[in-house]
Amino acid sequence: MKLQPTVSASLRDRRRALGMTQAALAKELGVAPMSISRWEIGSMGVARPLWLLAMLELIALRQQARGGKVDTAVAGEV
Repeated sequence: MKLQPTVSASLRDRRRALGMTQAALAKELGVAPMSISRWEIGSMGVARPLWLLAMLELIALRQQARGGKVDTAVAGEV
């Protein structure tokens, strides 16, 4: 399954809104850094998109709890 370009861009925008590099997000998710890159460029689909969405939400909530600023207009979309 190949990601649609808008989904790929949304993932990239979401990661950036969280202030994370691809490597940092990969570490947080327990996946290879190349997976993040491939998901963002759309060359590889996300096997568990609901899991990814839930994890991104969890990361955003953790940042907010620590007083971090997250652009929720971007952070809420994948």
